[in-house]
Amino acid sequence: MVVSSNGLISRKFLRILVCLDIQWVFIFPIGHKRKAMSDLKQQIPSLESALKNYLYAQTQLLRGFEEFKEAMRDFKKESNKRWGDLANRLGTLVVDIVVPNLPNVLSKTFGLGEPIGVMSNIKRKNRERCVSGEVDALIEYDDVIFVNETKSTLHSDHIERFAQFMGERFQMLFPEYGKKKADPVISSIAIPDELVSELTEKGILGVVLLGDILTVVNQGDIRMRYGFDG
Repeated sequence: MVVSSNGLISRKFLRILVCLDIQWVFIFPIGHKRKAMSDLKQQIPSLESALKNYLYAQTQLLRGFEEFKEAMRDFKKESNKRWGDLANRLGTLVVDIVVPNLPNVLSKTFGLGEPIGVMSNIKRKNRERCVSGEVDALIEYDDVIFVNETKSTLHSDHIERFAQFMGERFQMLFPEYGKKKADPVISSIAIPDELVSELTEKGILGVVLLGDILTVVNQGDIRMRYGFDG
């Protein structure tokens, strides 16, 4: 009997329930795990396919990124080349405007009269001294020759290099002017005030191109240096 006369569950039935409960505890999880493993095995091909697709997408992404970087490098090189070409053309344009007008400005500023000669884009080499250089223009007068350097955009290092050129190499490259005073001139589209002061300190005449008109920016100090009254 399941229930005894006194209303209690028999011991035998309790033992059966206990045994059934233990079997359910151990067998049910094992069966569930086997089903999960079976389902996982069925999903492995799908997982492998998804992983392959993911790896392929990542590879394509990296390849696209490398191609993008290469394209940007090419673009930067081309942009730098174009900017360099533009700067060179601008520099040539400024020289083409400055050189024909510079003798007139110098003559009026210092009362020098007409120049003996004007030369532009002169390149020289002194093979014995292993020295080379070039100047944008030479404007020669009776007692002085002006050596012109033209920059579309002027920086402090341009002034320093030109001053060194005049002090160290000009006479070696242009010995025919050894008996004349060689005075440096830097011309540009614009010369900031701090660079005007630097030019004056180094004894360099500064000339600014405003439109198609040349203006000497430190003529007072340079006149005193040269001793000109005109």
